[in-house]
Amino acid sequence: MERWQKWEWNEDETFCVIAPKAPVDVAVEGITLRHCVKSYIPLVSQGGTNVMFIRRKGKEEEPFFTVEVDNTNHIRQVHGMCNCNANTVDGLIEFVTKWSKLKKLKYSESHANGIRAAG
Repeated sequence: MERWQKWEWNEDETFCVIAPKAPVDVAVEGITLRHCVKSYIPLVSQGGTNVMFIRRKGKEEEPFFTVEVDNTNHIRQVHGMCNCNANTVDGLIEFVTKWSKLKKLKYSESHANGIRAAG
């Protein structure tokens, strides 16, 4: 889990990106947001993909959006409650775009609109 700290970011006024600290954090994320990230725990634990959390500033303990970053630094998915897409929250696409540039991640707005990155 320490390998993800390089992608954490807390310099925005509205949102921040944090790394899960343990597999249970990924499980809680999936259960709370009612999406499938909990099923990614074995893949994440084996180093097959990476998971980050987007939080509202001041509410860092509350699940909000989940990001999958593959091992080639592509943002593959950005999903919130019941798999809603980033384009459903004002300013979130812009935040993810800015974060991805700062952290040298590859990101396309089509991912924010629910289209997964090509494998």
